[in-house]
Amino acid sequence: MKCDYIDELALEWEKKREKDEKYLYDNRIPIHDQERRKGLSKDHPFVKNHLFKEPIKILNEIVSKHRKEVGSDITDKEDLEQQKKKFDILHQELKNYENLNGKKLPFGKWLVFPRALKIKEGDVSSFRVYTNLSDVELKDEVEIKFPDKYKSFIQPKNLKSKFKVNPLREEQCFATFEIEGIKECDYFDLNIMYKNNLKTQLQVSVYIEKNREFKIPIEFERENYFVKENSNRRIILYAKYRDFIDEKNIKLNVSNSNQKAISAPSTVNLKHVDGTNYLRGEIKIRGIKLQDSSTISVSHDPYTASTNVTVRKDKEEQGTEYKPKYVTHFLGKNIRAAWSPKEENILEITTDHSLVRHYLGSKEPINGKFPSFKTPQWKMFFNDILAHAFAEKMVTMNCAQKPETYETLAAINKSDIKETMAVANKFYSNEFNKFMTLLHSEKVN
Repeated sequence: MKCDYIDELALEWEKKREKDEKYLYDNRIPIHDQERRKGLSKDHPFVKNHLFKEPIKILNEIVSKHRKEVGSDITDKEDLEQQKKKFDILHQELKNYENLNGKKLPFGKWLVFPRALKIKEGDVSSFRVYTNLSDVELKDEVEIKFPDKYKSFIQPKNLKSKFKVNPLREEQCFATFEIEGIKECDYFDLNIMYKNNLKTQLQVSVYIEKNREFKIPIEFERENYFVKENSNRRIILYAKYRDFIDEKNIKLNVSNSNQKAISAPSTVNLKHVDGTNYLRGEIKIRGIKLQDSSTISVSHDPYTASTNVTVRKDKEEQGTEYKPKYVTHFLGKNIRAAWSPKEENILEITTDHSLVRHYLGSKEPINGKFPSFKTPQWKMFFNDILAHAFAEKMVTMNCAQKPETYETLAAINKSDIKETMAVANKFYSNEFNKFMTLLHSEKVN
């Protein structure tokens, strides 16, 4: 792209700088980095509001002529369930993130991370508030406010906090707060204020590890649970310590009355929670058959704990639902899959790539299915595609919403390319290995 007006704006700004004259409002900052290292200034009015509009329009017209949009035409129920299982597993890792694909926060957007704060009584927890640098004055402070009736439950270490520039995203800033849990309480809203205007909220609660009152010496947290079809959840089991079980760690057998409705492990590990009168264990279950139910039981002579689990369709699921879409157009050299720029929860997998086409057995579904979709070769290849794609998304989301994860990068000498790439690649590799392990540890292969 060539634009002569960039030179005109740069020259105009430089002349006013030399003469110490007042800059024009629409050219009040240099349009490009004065050291010629970072390119155009993203916050310059011309770059932000005008430069890319016409080129994008032209490119969209060109692409629309050459791109054949092909949706996921898979209709085979077994194949659809197979890939949904994989996406559901990976979805659990990203459900607490806003799906911004690591991009700059939208104008006026404020983001608090984590979304909710559960503080143990006596402990101190922290959270950060993020927004765009262009939306605030860096010298200003952001403030937290909450009703007086909750002041006996929490003690903020700071009611106000100054903004700092995000070391990894120069267009973004953040403020940090620390809160001490004083007294047990349920969730309430903490207001994030800027210039006396409410910008966002954080839910805060305080909990304590305390003795449990048992109806029987071994029991589930609830008598009834609900789980969504083809989704996972955890159910909690408690056992009385000392009076009933004298060991701090114990493995017990799990009974599942209806394996067609619910899948559950055959054993559960219970561990003693320090300072309490109980052992605690989690059982990971999965809903299989809609509107069906099962009784999950755990026994330790002479008592048995039981809970009823029902599979429902309307259980609300948190976060963005990620889905695959098989397309035939070119996504880039050696690119097998990429997140859609328009629908950021859609992973486009292109059969234009020779290996994807080879392992699926055709360029498009035949009678609602790809010929080789059920083969071990495609399943392994599909896992690799998903692990790479979700690792990329996790890293970009962390950069935008939890940049402190990668703060060690800010301390590296940027001229040392080898070290920078080595550390950055380590972060990505860790995410890839995590997602690959998740995919292979579940019975979805």
